[in-house]
Amino acid sequence: MDDKTPQVIDRKDTHNATSSWSGYTYQGRIAIYTTLCLINDLKIYNSEADIDLYELEIESFEDFSILKRNFYESIHQVKSYKDNSYINSYKSAILDLLGKVGKYKDVSKSYLHTACEVEKTTKSALRTLLEGYTPQSKIEVQNEYKQVLFDEGCYDQAFEGFTYSTVNSDDRFKTVIDLDETKNEIKNQIARFYELFESEMDKSKSIYIENIEYIYLNFISEIDDVIAYHHKYCTKSNPPKIQFKEFYDILLKRNIFDLSPNTLAQMLKEKMYKYYIEFKDESEGDITASQYDFWEQNWDYLRELDSGKVLTLFKKISPNKMMNSHGNLDVDDYLTLSNEHGFKFNLFWMVVWAKCLPESYENLFVLKKEGFNYLITTITNRQSSSIIDKLGRSISENIKKHNDLLPLMYDMNSLITTDITGEYNGNILELASAYKKEYPSLYEEYGRNITEPKRIEFIEVKKALEEFE
Repeated sequence: MDDKTPQVIDRKDTHNATSSWSGYTYQGRIAIYTTLCLINDLKIYNSEADIDLYELEIESFEDFSILKRNFYESIHQVKSYKDNSYINSYKSAILDLLGKVGKYKDVSKSYLHTACEVEKTTKSALRTLLEGYTPQSKIEVQNEYKQVLFDEGCYDQAFEGFTYSTVNSDDRFKTVIDLDETKNEIKNQIARFYELFESEMDKSKSIYIENIEYIYLNFISEIDDVIAYHHKYCTKSNPPKIQFKEFYDILLKRNIFDLSPNTLAQMLKEKMYKYYIEFKDESEGDITASQYDFWEQNWDYLRELDSGKVLTLFKKISPNKMMNSHGNLDVDDYLTLSNEHGFKFNLFWMVVWAKCLPESYENLFVLKKEGFNYLITTITNRQSSSIIDKLGRSISENIKKHNDLLPLMYDMNSLITTDITGEYNGNILELASAYKKEYPSLYEEYGRNITEPKRIEFIEVKKALEEFE
C-alpha cells in the first residue's frame, strides 16, 4: 500500500466541512473519544511509533474518518437519536457507509455510532431493508450506492467491514454511548492514556489522575482551538485533519493539569452547551429551526472569545453573583455563574424569540430598543419584599470590585430576569464618584458616561418578550 496512490474521492461523496463541528457537540466528542481509544491501542500493541502516521479527518468524506498515510482506515457516521433502537431509522446512514466502502476499494471498515443500542439484524435482512429503501435526499448519490452494492456485487464485502451497536468495552471502542456519557468516556480514555504512557510523563501518574477534571477541560479546549484553526484554512480539497500526534502532545503538555482562566472558561462553556442541548429537547415543538439559529450564532461568537472575555461575559450575565476580587481562581465562585434555571428560562428563550444577534463583544446578549439597552441575564429568584434591594446592592458591589465589568455594564438600562420586576434606586449606584476616587484611570475612560445616580431596572422575561415581539 505504501507505493499506491490514495483513491481520489468524488466531491459528491463528501460533506461540507462547516465550523459547526466542535469538541462540544456529540459528534465531536465521539470523534475525540474514538481517536483516544485508537492512540491507546497503538501503545498496547507496541505500535506507538506509528502515531505520527494517523490522522483524524472531520466532516469531509464522512462525519469523521481515520486515515493512515493518507489512506482511509475507517469511516464513521454519528447519530444522536435518543431512544430510537429501530434499525429502519438509520438506513440512510448505513447506505452511505456501505456504499462508500463498496465504491472505494481502499476503505474496508465503516462504523455507525449511536446514542442508544440499535437492534441487530442479519446480513440478508439488512440487504432487504436497503434494497427497498427509496432515497429522500442525496437521491443521485444514494442510488449510485445501491447500484454499487447490489448490481455490482459489493454488498457482502461492505457488510463484513460494518460495525454498529457495540457496547462492550473489550472492543477497540464502543459505538454506543449515551449523550450524557461522552464526557466520562473521554475522561476514562485520558486516564488510560496516562497509565499506558507513564514512562513519557515528567510528573507522577497520580498527579495527572488526581487532576483529571482539569485535564479534561483543558484538553477539550485545546482540541477545539485546533479544530477552529483548521476550519479557517480548510477547503473541499483540503478538509480539516488533525494528526494523532497533536492529541498526544496536548495530553503531555506541562500545564495540561493546571487550573487556569482557560480551564474555568471551558467549564462554563461546557455547562452552557449542556443546558442548551437540554433546553432544545425540553422545548421541542415550541421553537423552529430558524429560531435556534439565533442562539447558534451567539454560541459560535462566544466560543471564539479568549478565556478572559468568556469569564467576564459570564460575570456580566450573572451580575448579582458575588465573586472574589483578588485574582484567585476559585472553582466554586465560578460555578455560581452557571445558573441552569436562568439559562433555560431566560437567556435561551430571549435570544431565540427576540432574535438577538452577536453584534460585538460589548453587546453580546444585549437587546436594543428606542435608545435603551436591555441585558439578558441569568438572574432568577422567587419574589420577596427585599429582593430588589439585595440584587441592586450585589450588582453595584460587583461592578465596583471588578474592573472588567464596568465597560460592559455602565450603559445597561434594564436587566431581563426570569421573574423579577422593579427598579433599584439605591445611592450605592453612584458609580462615577466611586470610580473617580478608587480607579481614576477607568473613570477617565468610562466614568464620565455614567449618569448619577444610576438606576437599575429589572424586567421579567414574560414582559420583555412582549416588548420585543
